[in-house]
Amino acid sequence: MNLNRNFVKYSMGIFARFIKKRFDEGPNPNHYDEEGNDYRGFNLDGIHKVTGTTRDELGFDEWGIDLEGYNLEGYDNRGFNREGIHCITKTKFNPSGYDVDEYLEDGFHWYSEVHKITRTKFDESGYDSRGFNENKIHKKTGTNLDESNRDVDGKYGLPVYCPKCNGTDHENLTIGRSCHMPLTPFPNKRCNDCGRQWYDSHF
Repeated sequence: MNLNRNFVKYSMGIFARFIKKRFDEGPNPNHYDEEGNDYRGFNLDGIHKVTGTTRDELGFDEWGIDLEGYNLEGYDNRGFNREGIHCITKTKFNPSGYDVDEYLEDGFHWYSEVHKITRTKFDESGYDSRGFNENKIHKKTGTNLDESNRDVDGKYGLPVYCPKCNGTDHENLTIGRSCHMPLTPFPNKRCNDCGRQWYDSHF
């Protein structure tokens, strides 16, 4: 196990040296001096000429990353600085809408949907990320359906009417879709009253 780990570490080191050599092709673009050090004082092996280690006097390595993972401009690899401000948006939220801890503006984690403060699936007011409380009532509509007429499980809650006879007695079709089928919607419902098949976007 240790041999594998050491091999991976060794391989990554070789790859890093290869990348650095690639950057050094041409008329000395990294400005290596006669002692073989680049403009920041690192040689090709990543050793700094003053400290004799892989870090310079300020704690940055040859790639400009400090021990905490921040670059020379003070941002980590996700674009956040130590204060949690993103380099592009200049706010606490990145372009995808979540903060340094991966929570959205409403306080819910973008993936687990756990709230930042309560550490549960519900916020301080008792509503989940979709706006439903424990009784499955939506905070904006006051019903068991949200503004898109879907319930707490995401199921469309209003009756679906047949476009031919206006009946509500229908069944879902189990037709599979392959990569060779056209992109246009195919029937996914059949009316039990008149036999009409149609595509329902709420399916």
